[in-house]
Amino acid sequence: KGLIDALNAFLLAAYAQGLRVVVLIDEAQNLPADTLEQVRLLTNLETDTQKLLQILLLGQPELRSLLGKPELRQLAQRITARYHLAPLDAKETDAYLRHRWRVAGGTRFPLDGKAVARLHARSGGVPRLLNVIAERALLAGYARDAAGIDAKLIDLAADEVLPPVMQSHHWRWLAIVAAVAAMATLGFAVVQWRSAPASAAPTAIASATTGNPRTQKTQSLDADQFSRRIAATGASPLPAWQALLAQWSLPSNAITVDPAGPCQRLQDQVHCVQGRSRLDTLLAVDRPILLRLHASNTRAWALLLGADARSVRLELGGQRFDVDRQVLQAQWDGSYAGLWRGPAVLDTPPTTGSVGPAVNWLWLRLLPQSASADAAYDTTLRDAVRNFQNARGLPTDGVAGPLTLMALANGLPGPRLLRALD
Repeated sequence: KGLIDALNAFLLAAYAQGLRVVVLIDEAQNLPADTLEQVRLLTNLETDTQKLLQILLLGQPELRSLLGKPELRQLAQRITARYHLAPLDAKETDAYLRHRWRVAGGTRFPLDGKAVARLHARSGGVPRLLNVIAERALLAGYARDAAGIDAKLIDLAADEVLPPVMQSHHWRWLAIVAAVAAMATLGFAVVQWRSAPASAAPTAIASATTGNPRTQKTQSLDADQFSRRIAATGASPLPAWQALLAQWSLPSNAITVDPAGPCQRLQDQVHCVQGRSRLDTLLAVDRPILLRLHASNTRAWALLLGADARSVRLELGGQRFDVDRQVLQAQWDGSYAGLWRGPAVLDTPPTTGSVGPAVNWLWLRLLPQSASADAAYDTTLRDAVRNFQNARGLPTDGVAGPLTLMALANGLPGPRLLRALD
């Protein structure tokens, strides 16, 4: 009971700071039934309206069999989402290999089409085997001073690293069976993790797209197409601002665009933010935001709608499309502008050593148990700001600047960024 009470106190403190706590258990098929029952009991930690803990179980196919046992019936009933990871197909294999090559800093992709096809065939599309065979093939190519990796080198590498059973004609089916994984998500609130109404999160996510996101295919642009689109859009920020205002359900004439200073406070509890930042920092804030792009001697404003590990989704010139992250970085200098909702007292961000309503709001958001009417922005509050920034992927300077305030106010309704680009 002492341990459960301590855990519950920690979860309540995290919830008060707007944080979500996740437990990930890998190789969960190896847990005995009594341990899984204890895991189920952890999902009972909750407030009157909110689950405090989200639990993800990851494991091999045996996990599905384990969860099907009668003694774990109550645990199985708590699972709100299941996903079974299948092997990659040929197209996904090519995209996966190119992504790994790009992340590693590579430029010219070294595998030809036949090599990729052979690599998919020998690995069965299993990512772990793809990695092992490809690494050995690259090493073999380096040792031979080869200009590229062909199908012959893939076969040589696969013969070295694959177990004998996978050299037989049954190897592909064995690889597929080995690749299947099961993931179970426990807890009632998977998307909703703040005190907002249950419909707030799905509505916010849907507001960043048009139509059914699972049936609508968005065009992908290469670097040249992206540059031409920027040049054809024009430098006026007005269309992009109107698109952003629509995301927030604000009238299109709610802002006066000034090229020298493109945003200002619109109305009570609607604030404007602008500056220069990294893409990952803006993604951590999780709100649609405007990016100032450049191509040759032209400038244009685009609306960032979402991103995944490889691409970003933008709206530019009234059209939506996806571009590779590296393509975006080449045409963007870090300039951004956006909107967020928060109390009117935050018109002037709180500063270190100051007192007043904005500082009081900061205390209530981060350290409510220590808040008082005359509390100053002292070292204790600065450390709390730094901890919050670190947890959210923001620059950890301890300064409650516009992006930090925007993230602190993220529990209020509004549009969110897409995290899966179909």
